[in-house]
Formats: sequence, structure tokens, C-alpha cells
Amino acid sequence: MSIADELPVTNTAVRHTFFAAREVIGKKQLNECLIKANLDRFIQAFPPDDLGENMKAVEYSRLTQTILEEYQDGPDILHRIGRSAFQYAIQDNSVSLNLVRRVLTYLNTSQQIHLVLNSLAEAQKKTNPQSDVWAEFQNGMQTIIDGTCIECAGRVESQPSCFMMAGFLSEAIRWAVGPGYNVVEENCIGCGDDFCRFVVEKLNI
Repeated sequence: MSIADELPVTNTAVRHTFFAAREVIGKKQLNECLIKANLDRFIQAFPPDDLGENMKAVEYSRLTQTILEEYQDGPDILHRIGRSAFQYAIQDNSVSLNLVRRVLTYLNTSQQIHLVLNSLAEAQKKTNPQSDVWAEFQNGMQTIIDGTCIECAGRVESQPSCFMMAGFLSEAIRWAVGPGYNVVEENCIGCGDDFCRFVVEKLNI
């Protein structure tokens, strides 16, 4: 087991994921997935809204894998859960994100996207200093790179499978600049890569 597998996940992050999953797949289905992922200790009560740690990355990953395997449209469901989780996140961090939104009005679209991705990376490192995540803008591509991804921790995949994080980031971009963009994962630790790399793509609409 790698160091990343043992990375703790903050209670608030787990709580947002649980609320989002319950919203997307329903309470009964979420409970069934928690049982199958050996996380039934959370059925009676979700983690508190704080920076305490009651789950490891490998456990978090086991839940996302369970959801992926339980549903034929698992990738889409995880993507929707990720989008919903971002909405819960901005509800809990309205003050700091309002400050970001004020700055966004003075930037062009490319700068807005980079600011949001960098803010998310910095927020993750602030709440969990063991995280190895950063935003990059190279060759006209906006990316966020995570060397300690909790969604695929301990897993072996044949293709990039961090659909929840892609959904979370897609919703963050939509919140910042509006529709017309999507986030796709091009590299994945679960596939043997050194990091998970997410790229912002402009949609042809």
C-alpha cells in the first residue's frame, strides 16, 4: 500500500460526497454501497463538518469503485455526484469563494479558469498538507494535477476512472465562467501513471 493510499480524507470532504451521493442515487442505494464498501459505520451518521479525519483515501476509493461497479451508467453517476459535491462545497465556503468571484470579474476567461483551479488546489493543500496537487497552464491547456488522488487510491484500472473529480472540477468551471467547458482526465494513477491529470476542454456548442 502506498503513502497516497493511507492519505487521510477530511470529514468535510467525505460529508460533501455522502450528501451528493444520497442526492443522486438515493438514501437506500447509498447505504447499500456503504455496506458493500465496508463503510457501514457511516450509515447512522455522516462525519461532522470539520477537518477531522475518519477515513483513508483507500476507503474513499473503495466507495467510488463500488458505485462504479453497481451501476451500468456508473461513470455518469459519479460525474453527477462530483458536480453535486461542488455545490455542497460552495455552500460551506461561501465567504472565501465570494472573494474569488469578485476577482473573477476583472479577468479574462482563461485567467478565470486558472484562478479557480489554483484556488481549489491551494484549498486542498491547506486542509490536507500531505496533498500533492497543483494547477498548470501550458501550451494553451488548463490543467490540474494530483499526485495523491483519493478517488483511485489502491485501484488498478485500464482507463482513467476518476469520474467524480472530473465532475467536481467541471462544476467548478461552470460556476466560474458559465457553461461551455468540460473537464476530462487524461492521466490516472489507477492506470499506473505518476499522477492524475485533468484537462479543461471547451465544448463545441
